[in-house]
Amino acid sequence: MPARVSSPEEQRRCRLVIRVQLLIVAISIAMGAKYAAEGARQISIMIGLCVLLQMLGPVAVRVSGSHRIGAQLLCVAMWSLFVSIATLSGGIESPNLASNVAVVLMAAMLAGPRAGVAWTLIVVATFVVQFILTRHGILIRQTLGPEAVLQSRLAEPIATCFAAGVIVYLYEHGKERMLRELDREKTLTEATNRDLRVIFDNCGQGFLSLDRQGRLTGEHSAVVDSWLGAPQRGQTFSSILATRDALTAQMFQIGWEMLLDGAMPVEVCVDQLPRRFASGESTFSLEYRLVGQDPERFEKVVIIVSDISAEVAQEAAAAHQRDLLEIFDRILRDASGFSLFLEDAGHTIGMIAAGELGDAELMRALHTLKGNSLMMGLSVMAKICHELESALVESGSKPGDAAVDALSREHKQIEAHVSRFLQRQARGEITLEPAEHSAFLEHVVAGRPHRELASEVRSWTLGRSERKLQGLAEHARQLGKRLGKGSINVEIDDHGLRLDARWEPFWSAAIHVVRNAIDHGLELPSERLESGKGRATISLRTSSTPQGLAIEIGDDGRGIEWERVRERALSLGLPHETQRDLVDAIFSDGLSTRSEQNEVSGRGVGLAAVRQVCDALGGRIDVESSAGTGTTFRFVFPIERHSRLPHEVAV
Repeated sequence: MPARVSSPEEQRRCRLVIRVQLLIVAISIAMGAKYAAEGARQISIMIGLCVLLQMLGPVAVRVSGSHRIGAQLLCVAMWSLFVSIATLSGGIESPNLASNVAVVLMAAMLAGPRAGVAWTLIVVATFVVQFILTRHGILIRQTLGPEAVLQSRLAEPIATCFAAGVIVYLYEHGKERMLRELDREKTLTEATNRDLRVIFDNCGQGFLSLDRQGRLTGEHSAVVDSWLGAPQRGQTFSSILATRDALTAQMFQIGWEMLLDGAMPVEVCVDQLPRRFASGESTFSLEYRLVGQDPERFEKVVIIVSDISAEVAQEAAAAHQRDLLEIFDRILRDASGFSLFLEDAGHTIGMIAAGELGDAELMRALHTLKGNSLMMGLSVMAKICHELESALVESGSKPGDAAVDALSREHKQIEAHVSRFLQRQARGEITLEPAEHSAFLEHVVAGRPHRELASEVRSWTLGRSERKLQGLAEHARQLGKRLGKGSINVEIDDHGLRLDARWEPFWSAAIHVVRNAIDHGLELPSERLESGKGRATISLRTSSTPQGLAIEIGDDGRGIEWERVRERALSLGLPHETQRDLVDAIFSDGLSTRSEQNEVSGRGVGLAAVRQVCDALGGRIDVESSAGTGTTFRFVFPIERHSRLPHEVAV
């Protein structure tokens, strides 16, 4: 059989057609010899030509691989033979004409019922034409002798019956052989499937196959039942997922529709499908394999489900371990600052859990908590905040109890780890820089009034603003590396100021200004090189001025695109006529000049949180920015908020 013939049934029919063709050739040769012996030379020649036509049948089957083509060619050859003999031996009176019935049998058995009906019509039409032509004397009447006619009438039925019997035998014999082969292949297939099922059911992974409509097509590995609740054939995978993780199910359905839409490459669409989902306390990964020669016209998709709960737990444990190292390093450098952060974070989480915050306030609280968590090295808490933010933006609904509980548990776990250590660190120890100690000695020697000296000593219980600026500086350096902004130079000038706990909310919010400076303001190293700039610089300053306490955060980046701010303010219905309007606009909820969101910025809530804190402290915000030279945010708080000292400001 040709290589292109694949199905057992097609192979059987091709073999049957070839055998019948060879049988008919043998019978035709015998008939030709008979007519030649009777002196019917024209009939013998015509039979010889038809034999040549019949010989093309096996060749056609070999070349085309189709039994129907060979069968039709055989029928044409037989019909031509019988019609030719009838035409040359008496027309309607020819004994050979009845043999056309065999053509119908051949067509129905070898080419199918439709072919049998078609050849029935052709044979009936042949009889009618032969009758008409004979009646009008167009065809020559019987030219064979009475004895030859008698022999023909006897030989034709015998040959036809013999051929029909042989054909039926070949058909049934081939059918039985094919059925035996199919049974053997079925047995082997079932055994193979059982072996594969044993392997799949014990490999620790779940396997499902989906059709183009995203429906389950057939069998699946046993572990899927326990993971996904015994899905049924024809059930969509999105509905299966919905019983475990509704958000992932929604994302899968959207991704699947994009895959079928074909607007983007298949590989891109597959990458957009969700890669993991959570079910209870377990986490599962999803892998996708397209089935089909052409990925763009895939027939099925095989989904491989794996339980990665252990790996996720290990990753979480490693992340917590890294966070703990960061926490203790932070406590060693600024225990009071970390303690205040934990206290503020607990208060914020409490308000979130109680549902006391509106959508805008909730977004600001989460964004601020995320920023401060990152600054303190708490990557796990920052990740939870980011997920809550994303869920709030995507679904438009407030976080569920389970999500808020996860945030609360993380905060309590951190408190449990560090509470005893913080208690030891907070035993009333006062630290002085060498410069502060030397300055105080100089004041004592110089005979400064006792009241001023006492005030200076009292200020030592306050936190140095330098530590706060150093925390922001460290976060700026880490964030710069993470965002590909290179090694950032940070300039700190604290002017020896010490500040009390009332300013903690501002330092918590100030992280947003630093993050925006890194993400929005600073260019990539390649861009700075093209514009003739060197290493990126962030400046952090605190100072005492006649107007009050001043805190400045600046960068030497690209500057604020004021026209872009004006466009965004206009689209949000905010005032945008004056420069002051534009400054107010960038501190408004929902205004961001980024076209996409990331874990750093793009939600338009960070600077709004800064303004909220400044307003609460009675401060004023000024922004100076020039294209290509950078931006400086200046926060000035009124003089009555603090009292001036010779070398420090105690607030």
